[in-house]
Amino acid sequence: MYLRSSSDLSNDAKVHKQRGTILKRVASGHYDDGSNTQFISHEDHATRNGKSLYWEQLWKHGVIRGKGFDNGKACVALEAYLNETDLLESGTLGGKKALIPGCGRGYDCVLLASKGFQVVGVEIAKSATEIAKNWIAQQSDQQNEQITIIHKNFFEVSDSYDLIFDCTFLCALHPHAREKWANKINSLLKPGGILICLVFPLVQGPTSFLANLFHRAVIGGPPYALTCELICDLLPQFSIMHKQDPLPHQLSHLPENPASAHSAFLVLQKPLSSSVGVGTASSPP
Repeated sequence: MYLRSSSDLSNDAKVHKQRGTILKRVASGHYDDGSNTQFISHEDHATRNGKSLYWEQLWKHGVIRGKGFDNGKACVALEAYLNETDLLESGTLGGKKALIPGCGRGYDCVLLASKGFQVVGVEIAKSATEIAKNWIAQQSDQQNEQITIIHKNFFEVSDSYDLIFDCTFLCALHPHAREKWANKINSLLKPGGILICLVFPLVQGPTSFLANLFHRAVIGGPPYALTCELICDLLPQFSIMHKQDPLPHQLSHLPENPASAHSAFLVLQKPLSSSVGVGTASSPP
């Protein structure tokens, strides 16, 4: 067995620290040359509990369509999946109510509405809420009347849903909020309901245990690196309906991102039984 030297681990740390800086620039939209990028603390109490003011700052100062973390269009992996799997006609779902936390401009809200869903998009950033409402109003689809955009903290959302689409929402939350996210997903999703996750970033890293600890410590976020296994660990009673890990280039999220981060697509179904446990997952130090 080959044991990696301390110099190998040191080089890995430097590479992943550089990738972490790039990912932060991707999130803020300032990754072209790195100039004028201002980072705020992500270690405050509110952020650790999933209530960061970071996103309002970004949206208030302008998020350009198709730049930074704004994909510029609906999730191509979700669209491909829905084109192949009619969740409503197949009877897989008992209803049509869908929730998208951190919906941004609402691209995926429009996509789900076009497939027959009644969609609620949630944004913690008030500026993003107004931008989403205006963008959706400019679209011609009559189904967009089935979309409601609300300004609210995801953890304060009520009601119950047949489908939840997490499109890079979990990666925006501080790792300390992951179990809280899993509890909320579980409480909002109806028995038999479906959770769809666009998992990003899957940053390729070293394979040794020590190097992985190093990687988790330096990558930082948001976005915080994720894996499909981590999400399954958080929701251990949910069954896997579909998984693409990693996604092929043509279906990947931000395929040209400068950090070369990969993405995955995961579909989980909540059991029909009401007693569903929530697991734990390792968090970066």
